[in-house]
Order: sequence, then structure tokens, then C-alpha cells
Amino acid sequence: MRSRKSAATPTDEPSREMMPKASSPSQPIRSGTTMSPSASVVSSRV
Repeated sequence: MRSRKSAATPTDEPSREMMPKASSPSQPIRSGTTMSPSASVVSSRV
């Protein structure tokens, strides 16, 4: 979660929107995979 504050970039906004969708049991991984790479990189850097 701290990554969101560190990023504070326009790219972080779409990632936040994808998170709630990822929570859906219908396609948690598929939705998360869309922005997962970007978020993963930020988390790794932090």
C-alpha cells in the first residue's frame, strides 16, 4: 500500500481502479495482471 504513496503518479490511479476489480472472484488474476507488472516493479523498487 505504501507503494501508492511513493508512486503518486497518474499511472498509479488506473492501478487503484484495477485493484477493486481484481477482488472479484470472476477474474482476480486476469484483471490484476493488466496492471500487475507496473505495480510489482514499484513494490520491488521500494
